[in-house]
Amino acid sequence: MNAAGMHAPRCFAFGRGDVPIAFIGGGLILDSGEAENTFVFRCQDRFLVYTSLQGWASLVLVLDEDQRRHYERLLATLDARLQHLAEVHGVSPPRLPTPLYVQCDLRTLSLAATDSLANVADVLAKRRERVFFLTNQVSPTTSRLLRELTGLLRERGVRVEFDAAACEQVSTLALDWHNKARFMAFQRDAAMRGGPPRPPSMVLAPDAFIGTQSWRELANDFARHGDLATPPAELFLKSSQDSSGNVSAILSEAAYPEHAAAFAAEVRRWLLADGFDDERFVQELRDECALPPSWEHVRLDDSTLAALRQAQARRRTRLPLIVQPVLRPPADGSDRPASLGVSLFVDDDSCPHVVAVAAQLYRDAQRRQFVGLYVDDRLLHDHRARALAEQCKSMARTLARHGYRGPVNFDACLGPDDRYWFVGDCNPRLTALYVPLAVRAWLRADGVQVDSVISFGYRGELAMQDVSRCIDAWAGAGLLFRRRQPRGMVILPNLARRDGHDALAVNLDVAQAAAAFEGMRKLAPQAVPTHLQSIYG
Repeated sequence: MNAAGMHAPRCFAFGRGDVPIAFIGGGLILDSGEAENTFVFRCQDRFLVYTSLQGWASLVLVLDEDQRRHYERLLATLDARLQHLAEVHGVSPPRLPTPLYVQCDLRTLSLAATDSLANVADVLAKRRERVFFLTNQVSPTTSRLLRELTGLLRERGVRVEFDAAACEQVSTLALDWHNKARFMAFQRDAAMRGGPPRPPSMVLAPDAFIGTQSWRELANDFARHGDLATPPAELFLKSSQDSSGNVSAILSEAAYPEHAAAFAAEVRRWLLADGFDDERFVQELRDECALPPSWEHVRLDDSTLAALRQAQARRRTRLPLIVQPVLRPPADGSDRPASLGVSLFVDDDSCPHVVAVAAQLYRDAQRRQFVGLYVDDRLLHDHRARALAEQCKSMARTLARHGYRGPVNFDACLGPDDRYWFVGDCNPRLTALYVPLAVRAWLRADGVQVDSVISFGYRGELAMQDVSRCIDAWAGAGLLFRRRQPRGMVILPNLARRDGHDALAVNLDVAQAAAAFEGMRKLAPQAVPTHLQSIYG
């Protein structure tokens, strides 16, 4: 393992060995119905660079040998782009390790051996090295894929360390607790103690919301459910099984007439799966598949895309809403983060350790649309954040007693009483935190003092056809991180879209990062997406 790997983010690992193979993607998002089967392929492209920063080889799923050969060409170019940008930043350039390509059927998501797999397996078998797997998410599909891969490798003489039964157990728990309504029920039934304060919450069937006639009816129903003396002035409604603010709304008496109908349309589509295979949603999926260059030669007909949407809809049958009062920070102008995510790792000895506390950043003032994370160990200097971290450790201990192992995250919002309240979001996975932690590990391994890293997405949303012109302009303005100036923006290539790049702010606070984006936009307006014009913490 290289130096960065010594500081690397902690992933799920159901076995230990000599050679890690990283399966970094979105299996839990797939199995929860938030995505369809093409996502398994497209999502892996987002993380190839970040995984390479740790020195890990990636498992790359391909549809056929043609796509594998196309990947080889793309990754050669991606490696050159990464080398160039590392040199710009004055950091030791990492290399993209040769991935393990495995053929995967789009409809069944079942694996098949390829010549390239046989060649890699032959090398591993001759070396007598033990292979083990690392993954950021586990789900029933992830568990099955790793079990199939284990079989393919063992058939070719490779020593694989993989505890399939343990992976399956944690996968089942992860899928169950990813659903907010089921996790809230688990909290109640497990008599979970020592956790953060929780706001009153109501589980609401989607068709019950659609049938609601007025704000007064919704607010009064919530008050009766929570045995409240008076109805709340605002309510936050969110899907029980979606991430990043998808399918959510803040409603009040003033906002209800304007926003309720639009939110009802979201509920019909995403929670009742109404018209999921309509032509416009099929076209939406086609557009998503056209983004990554690894899919530019893939041709899927409308019937295939519609079938994928239909299968996705079956995984989303009648998901409920979670209804809670809106939590607002104190009105004293505090600069404390409005929301925090506490990420922990539950070891094999059932002991949870805090990995990081991160401030969550949003693209809208209502803090619905997630944009990134501000990771800084100094956040724990605040006694409220420390208290929250200890409370989350108590929750993680309960998860451990039920057999959970691996990374888990809990989300909390700062309330008017100046305490952080757990809002029911248990994320039984290594979240988007993987990205800033990977960059921090890479830089620290190269001797750079890193106090903070802010991520702003990992989908290649900074599109730069003329990379040199943008980089030269930003570097000339002092906006980029350099070893001799170890604060500024780090730019990394991303295969999630053509000419895609990600930006991460190193040793900057949120206001400084926003100012850096403004400077970058002035010099290269076409490269910086509009949703980064405003950042809310």
